[in-house]
Amino acid sequence: LEPVFVETSYERKDEVVIKVLYEGKPAEGVTIFNPFHKELAKTDTNGIARIRVEDLKMKENYYALVCFYKLKISDPKADYLWLITSLTWQR
Repeated sequence: LEPVFVETSYERKDEVVIKVLYEGKPAEGVTIFNPFHKELAKTDTNGIARIRVEDLKMKENYYALVCFYKLKISDPKADYLWLITSLTWQR
């Protein structure tokens, strides 16, 4: 699970555009949270989510997001696999 910037906060001061990939392909339905566990967005069919930069602020000049992706699996011990990853940056 890989979140990458499509447009960074430096190109648009108020918003970041994130594309989330799973196995190199866009991942639809990835839930994106801020560092304080508030749900902010879900990725669309192209794996894209737009998020206000202010919503991702941890403290002055530090930002983070957390991605959760639920995959249905065929395993007698479990129904789903949860993938979780985070992205942090400093401005």
